[in-house]
Amino acid sequence: MTMRSKLSKLRSFRIRLALALLVVGAVPLLLLSVVTVRFQRASLLRAERELEVAAVDEASYAIDERFTEADRGCERIADLLTDARIAEDEVRLALAREAMTRAPDVDEVDIFDPDGTFIDALLHDGVEAPHPAELPPRSELSPDRITWRTHTTPGGDRDLLGVRAMRRDGALRGWVIGHLAFDSLTQKIADISRSRFGSEDRLVVIDDMLRPVASGGAEGAGSFFASQDLAGRLGMTQKKFSQRFEATINFNSSGEAYIATVRSLPSWRWAIVATRPETTAYADLEAARRAFFIVAGAFALLAIVTGSFIAARTTRPLAALVRLTRAYAQRDFASRSTVHTGDELEELGDAMTTMADALLASDEEIARRATVEANLSRYLPTELAQKIARGEAQLALGGTRQRVTVLFADLVSFTPFAERSPSDEVVALLNEVFTVASEIVFRHGGMVDKFIGDSIMAVFGTTELSAQQESCAMAAAEDLHRFMAAAASEWKARWGFDVQLGIGVSTGEAVVGNLGSETRMEYTVIGDTVNVAARLETLARGGQTLVTSEVARGAGAQFAFTSLGERALRGKAAAIEILELSV
Repeated sequence: MTMRSKLSKLRSFRIRLALALLVVGAVPLLLLSVVTVRFQRASLLRAERELEVAAVDEASYAIDERFTEADRGCERIADLLTDARIAEDEVRLALAREAMTRAPDVDEVDIFDPDGTFIDALLHDGVEAPHPAELPPRSELSPDRITWRTHTTPGGDRDLLGVRAMRRDGALRGWVIGHLAFDSLTQKIADISRSRFGSEDRLVVIDDMLRPVASGGAEGAGSFFASQDLAGRLGMTQKKFSQRFEATINFNSSGEAYIATVRSLPSWRWAIVATRPETTAYADLEAARRAFFIVAGAFALLAIVTGSFIAARTTRPLAALVRLTRAYAQRDFASRSTVHTGDELEELGDAMTTMADALLASDEEIARRATVEANLSRYLPTELAQKIARGEAQLALGGTRQRVTVLFADLVSFTPFAERSPSDEVVALLNEVFTVASEIVFRHGGMVDKFIGDSIMAVFGTTELSAQQESCAMAAAEDLHRFMAAAASEWKARWGFDVQLGIGVSTGEAVVGNLGSETRMEYTVIGDTVNVAARLETLARGGQTLVTSEVARGAGAQFAFTSLGERALRGKAAAIEILELSV
């Protein structure tokens, strides 16, 4: 992995850390904001409904109060005009006019005979001329209570008409129609709307035809109510207007959401409607939502800045540690940690420095051991050289008796070649033969004990392969003959000498160890087994391997031997059987 990719990963870690702080900090705040806004919206909706219900209550009470006063005024006028105790008509009219002063919302009272013929009109102060209304059909009038209807004057003004029968002694004496001015009722509705909602156009009174009766600056509210099919959604049929009914709903108009509360006024077959846009009703909610989002955004920005700062403080020492690791990977153990953060990262850097010192010391020790082992391996078995290099064994005088297999290999007819050839050619040939022969011996677990002139002495059984020492020796003998046969033609051309080996192998007990003095010692093998192997080598012809019967038995069935019979050897009292390794 390149340094650039490592630094890129550190930058991505910095980004992830900043995002983690953002998620840990800002996301809960956003969730809290959403939940809080939702609860606040529900609370504001309840408050808005309560506000609209309160406004409708107040408007309903105001309408009841005005109609009650107007009804009482019309009743007093009707009673005065039919009072039998008053003989003179002028007195009755005078008393009726005086009664009008106690009904300030009644602008005009029209007087009709029982047949509905207009007789006269009583006018309130300030009313210049009468605007007599026609008497509604008898079927729509009540004989014992006032009946209210709307009325449009020839000039286009609208009045509320309260029709009451005049009776005396149970007989119908005529009719009075009181004109309740729209201006008074409209002004009261506007005042209530303004005091409750801060605007005059949030309340409207409609009749059972969905026409506005009174509204504070919202003349179109009734048609708006009808056009939005709110009456249909609320089930506001004409029959419904004569029943007690109240509901609050949410609806949309031209892409804007509204909240509406409707209450019926059965006494007059009217309904009071309070409407307000949700944007107005939830103005505080929108402000709170904006405030929450502003705070959340500020916190998110703070989290990003803080996360970037913390991540930078964290990734800078991490980058330094990465560079230090890369230096150690290149075995530059002299590099030192530059992290001084006073926390676990500094401890990690110090631990890495300590590790580098230990690795450097280990490398030096390994190199020393390798040097020692390489030097010792020139003279000692590899296993013993490794133990001495590891400090598990020491070079000291002494030996042990153990079973070994000794192999002698000699260059046949080498003496004539040495006598007629230059010394450098003799040495070059011997070095080349001994180098290859040594590698073959080592490959099969043997130890090169020594070189004697044109002979090589190898010992098997001093290593962990001691249990197969005879078969290892035989395999080494076969490889030695094969190599000599393969290189014979080349050497013949180079040296003018047909290189062949005669090999003798013997097995048995011998003394193995360091022999000599404290100042000069040699790791070697001595004993009769060595002498027998040397005698067999002198008897062997070129390309021939002679062994004892003990070697043949220990080598196993994978090797074939041919017995050459018994033969007396120099230094041996009894003859021994000699066998030849079949190639």
